[in-house]
Amino acid sequence: MLTAIPKVFLHGRDGMFLELWEWCSSGAMSERVQAIQAMRGIAATMVVAGHLSIMANDVSGHAPFFGTIMSVTKTFGHAGVDVFFVISGAIMFMITQSPRHSAATAETVDFLLRRLLRIYPLFWVTLAVMVLGVGNAFPDTALAAFRSLALVDMPPAHPVAWTMVFEVRFYVEVAAVILFFHGRMGRAFLLWAALEILAVVATSYGKLPLVWISHPLMLEFVMGTGVGYLVSRKFTGGAPAALALGLAGFVYTAAFVFDGQNVEAIRVWGYGLPAAIILYAFVAMEMRRTVRVPLWLSNLGEASYSLYLWHLPIFLLWLPHWLQGGTSGGFGFAISATLTLAVVAALSYRFIERPFIALAAMRFRSHPQFPTDGKVLPPIGSISK
Repeated sequence: MLTAIPKVFLHGRDGMFLELWEWCSSGAMSERVQAIQAMRGIAATMVVAGHLSIMANDVSGHAPFFGTIMSVTKTFGHAGVDVFFVISGAIMFMITQSPRHSAATAETVDFLLRRLLRIYPLFWVTLAVMVLGVGNAFPDTALAAFRSLALVDMPPAHPVAWTMVFEVRFYVEVAAVILFFHGRMGRAFLLWAALEILAVVATSYGKLPLVWISHPLMLEFVMGTGVGYLVSRKFTGGAPAALALGLAGFVYTAAFVFDGQNVEAIRVWGYGLPAAIILYAFVAMEMRRTVRVPLWLSNLGEASYSLYLWHLPIFLLWLPHWLQGGTSGGFGFAISATLTLAVVAALSYRFIERPFIALAAMRFRSHPQFPTDGKVLPPIGSISK
């Protein structure tokens, strides 16, 4: 059982990025969204490396080499989740600024359907592998099973999917913002952010119970929307200094704050805030054309969802073949598991993600774009150096 384990494609673009590219093509940011794609790839790699090093260390019998590697990758593996949440906040802000429907209800339904097609099919496939292949227990009551399949509750059979529960909660809140503030999304997100911050603060003082809207992790989505607001308004100042500050924040948290155990106590400010600063810096530098994202890193970002959901099933399926393998077994497990994951993630992206992305894109392309009160940016070339 896993309780012992610690806690695009349509013409080369994934589903969420197809939407972002369409928004950008209206003149907002041209094609300069590769930095966000690259950050997704980096975040997935951080999580994968964290879990891989833990298992390789166990296989090796806690050999010194793997213990050293694990102490580094485990720390940044936690942080990869926070990077994902910040990125999600930024993307959701940007893609909701230009409505595709004149009616709020139609816009809301369209948004939710696109999210459903993007998230659930791959989750259900990997969940089936965790239950049927790995042997993890599935809830034995209809209600518990439904809540697990719908990502209402943390799915015990697929532990890494706990992050998707928070993603779904965030999407529900965004859908509510769309429904009640259709066509006024910029100011609506500011109101939503203020309410989120208020709820988290009230909970920290015991004035509200800990429910999803008041969970501290929701602040990472708020930080992401802040990044989305800045870059969608073509603000790119201080990017190199921001990058240095964000990286320093990560290193400081990893070296001096995180005790290796209680990540929940420090992750929002120790990892989430530096992630938001780095994301802003990276995107701003690309908008100013001072950095160029390598194609391989952009492609890694496209497959990041498959990498994330497949890595634990693949690692756990390989694990029994390398148990008690010593140092050589640790290397054998790490290499074989990594290569298998790369192949499976690529196939998953091609044959599971892409068809549903294309289906969402067909819906997305079938509706005209309606004006919004948000400001549309000039092309990238007009941004001053």
